[in-house]
Amino acid sequence: MLEQGCVEVVGPAINRLEKLVVEDGHPSRDWVGKDAAKIAEAAGIRAPAGTRLLLAEVDATHPFVQVELLMPVLPLVRLPTVEDCIAAALQAEHGFGHTATMQLDLARQPPRDGAGDQHLDLVKNGPSLAASGFSARATPRSPSPRRPVKG
Repeated sequence: MLEQGCVEVVGPAINRLEKLVVEDGHPSRDWVGKDAAKIAEAAGIRAPAGTRLLLAEVDATHPFVQVELLMPVLPLVRLPTVEDCIAAALQAEHGFGHTATMQLDLARQPPRDGAGDQHLDLVKNGPSLAASGFSARATPRSPSPRRPVKG
C-alpha cells in the first residue's frame, strides 16, 4: 500500500491525527471527504501531495476502527487468530451491513468460511470490492446472496 501512494502514520502522530479527525466519538465534519495530504498536513504529518490514504496500525477498540470516518484514514488491526479477527470485525461493524477484509498468513492461519453473521460480508485476502461482486480487476462476478449487484 505504501508503494501505491499511502502514508503510514506512526507513534504520537496517530494521536494528533485522531484529535483532528474525531470529535466526541464522531468524524469531524471539517475533514469528511477531504484530501489525505491536507488532513496529514493539518495533523503535522509529512505526506506528499497526491497521498491517497493515511494508514494507522491501532488496536481494535481505537476510534479509527469504531467510528465510520468518511475520509481517507484507514485503521489496520493485527490480532493473533482468525477467530479474534472475525469477532473484532463483527463488533466494529455495529450491524451496519458493511464489508470487512482481512489478510491471512495461510500457512499459519487456515481461513475460516463465513463470519456466521447476516450483517457482514467477509473478504479474505482480496479487495473489499469482491463483496460487491467485483474481482481484483473490477469485473463483475456472481452477486452476493445478501447484496445483489445493481447495474
